[in-house]
Amino acid sequence: MKSLEPPAKKLKMNTKEVSDVEMEEIKEPDKVRRESEKETAVKENTNDDAVITVEVVKQELHIEIEPTEEENGVMENQDTEDIFADYAVTSQQSGEYREYSRGLNMENVPRVGRSVPAQMPRVEPSKKPPYHTVCVNVHNLNVKNVPSPFPAKPRDAWDARHVRMPWSPQNEYPVQIGKETRLLKRWDMITNALKTLITKTDKPSFSADDIKEAIISYNTRFAESYNWSFDALKALYEDFSEEEKECFKSTLLPGIVRLCLDGPRAITSVIPLIRADQRSSITLSQYQISVLLANAFFCTFPRRNNHGKDAEYRNYPDINFNRLLSLCQRRYEAQLEKLKTIVGYFRQVIEETPVGLVTFTRQVETEFPDWKSLEIPLEDGQLRITSQGIIEVEGDGMLQVDFANRFVGGGVLAQGLVQEEIRFIICPDLIVSRLFTEALSDNEVLVIHGCQQFSRYSGYGDAYKYEGKNHDTTEFDIHLRRNTTVVAMDASRFTNHKMQFTERYLIRELNKAFVGFQSHNPSLPSNKLSAVATGNWGCGAFRGNMELKFLLQLMVVTVVGRKMCYFTFGDDNLVRNGYRTYQMCLEHKVTVGQLYRHILLYESLSMKGETVFEYIERRLNNNKESEDLNSEPVQNASGSSAKHSKRQQTELKYNAETDDEESTSQVDEEAALLAQYNVSNLFDEPDQDVKNGDSDKVTCENNPQKDDHQAWENTSKLPRALNSESSGISADGAAPRPTNQWKQNKKNQPKVRDQKKMTDYFKKK
Repeated sequence: MKSLEPPAKKLKMNTKEVSDVEMEEIKEPDKVRRESEKETAVKENTNDDAVITVEVVKQELHIEIEPTEEENGVMENQDTEDIFADYAVTSQQSGEYREYSRGLNMENVPRVGRSVPAQMPRVEPSKKPPYHTVCVNVHNLNVKNVPSPFPAKPRDAWDARHVRMPWSPQNEYPVQIGKETRLLKRWDMITNALKTLITKTDKPSFSADDIKEAIISYNTRFAESYNWSFDALKALYEDFSEEEKECFKSTLLPGIVRLCLDGPRAITSVIPLIRADQRSSITLSQYQISVLLANAFFCTFPRRNNHGKDAEYRNYPDINFNRLLSLCQRRYEAQLEKLKTIVGYFRQVIEETPVGLVTFTRQVETEFPDWKSLEIPLEDGQLRITSQGIIEVEGDGMLQVDFANRFVGGGVLAQGLVQEEIRFIICPDLIVSRLFTEALSDNEVLVIHGCQQFSRYSGYGDAYKYEGKNHDTTEFDIHLRRNTTVVAMDASRFTNHKMQFTERYLIRELNKAFVGFQSHNPSLPSNKLSAVATGNWGCGAFRGNMELKFLLQLMVVTVVGRKMCYFTFGDDNLVRNGYRTYQMCLEHKVTVGQLYRHILLYESLSMKGETVFEYIERRLNNNKESEDLNSEPVQNASGSSAKHSKRQQTELKYNAETDDEESTSQVDEEAALLAQYNVSNLFDEPDQDVKNGDSDKVTCENNPQKDDHQAWENTSKLPRALNSESSGISADGAAPRPTNQWKQNKKNQPKVRDQKKMTDYFKKK
């Protein structure tokens, strides 16, 4: 398989001598030194007992980097959710290849099929929590035959707890006949329309408009909708060569129609909706998945096209392919490549029916660690961090993280083409999860085990390109599920990047990763868990801090007992700095709780321009925990403790010393207010992003579907301490309710200090 490669660098050569050692700094040509003799560079690897020796020979060349057109295209596409592609930094000179990585060697990373056993539990139906619906007969599985459906006699459920299937007898559609409106069986309408479509493929006048006409015949209310134009499908068909058009008409389209109409025979079980707060699983055969996706291609699923606030499936992703088949103005060429990938999938399952199973599990957790109190030290030998590779290839046999949207799949059926969307489009088994998975809550993830990669690709975003069929050689488990496990976990979206350092969001991200990384098989011992293959989770359009997300995920794998293989997607600096910080934490025997408390005070105590790694290293170099981590707690009005940092105490002292108009009681009142709201930093500006706030109650909920800026303005009436960036919002998102005493004394609030005067005061201190 062709791996995802970075845009090629154009090298212009001149008669100047440079050393290969300086290739690591190749992005800064002015730093390249002249070397006239042979020298040896030794790079230590993560196992202290081995080293890698690289021979560097005298060469005559001058290196000048010119970005390619593809690279420029990627640079312009900065609205992606997660930083993922196109910058795998390698050096190849005189036959030498450098993989920039730190930590464990790949052979020492626990992977299924190499050093650890299969990770998922057996396929066993269960009608008790946790529920497991198995839609195939698991007693006659073999690699030569398609699994038979279960039960033998078809069942139907037309209610709000199950997927409303297109072939249900209760699926009716209003049709205008003359002056009357009649309700007809919609499956009969679908069957007639698709059979008529096949008869048209023999005519020279056949075009993609005939496909649109067939689909619109049982979706008449959307006839004039832009999202039902099918312009992308038309453009793809027109782009086909004559040979490709003939293949599409004679083989591919009839094959998709056969899959679609085979629904009532292939799927005899009712499929429950995997709803929020309900741990449950669904196991389908890959053939059943292809049948469901063929129905999605022809847009047959009822009630899934309405996303209004009162719609039945308003909290579910869309599943019909109408938007995917319509034109995308934002990335026209990439949208066609996306369609080619889907068409390539259907061609493969038509030519060779897949025989595997796939299990979808909604993992729900209600009990979480007390992160600030955990005295579990970070462990040596639990990290590999590399700028090379991608999760679905080099992460083979590991628990692979999907940087998900809370609506799983994100924009895979629309304009999206970033990490999650690409993974879903090359592994279409994942797409069917959108049929039954409700939007993820903060304490939930979706685990998919058994998916197959059908397509190869290159590029990312606008540069995405379909590269043809992929031959997936991943081994099966005893239930014919491929040993590929994907965990879809959604990160928080930050409209203000400082929010992610508040206690609420730190806990939210840690808890989310904890649900995703923990063992999904209770019978599996902790020393038999596979490593986690992850990366810059939520660090694109969601504005997550890469250094913070690295540390948070490192903390979680320490707690759950896994090792972590972290892909920086070409970022060498993150490899260097991240591993250096990790090593320093090991030297100082830092625990998870200590690291959490350091991070919590980053916005309060970091210097201007100081990165998270630099801040952590500076704190550790002090060779002791900062006083504010061990300061005496102050009891607030509710009886809970709130710690004041040294910086806050100095500010209060400054207030008392420099403002003659304020009495000591007023300063005490401000201190009490800080304690009441459990505020850890008085200096930050009021840029905490909250949602649906008012002056009496503030909630801070992660919901990327709504604009949080307006909600933040609703907090402007709160006291300055409550508006602090590090306000004491509890884990459930609710801040303490302001008391009447505060309302009565609102006019007596201490005035805002002159910033320059305060700065001079602190410099003197």
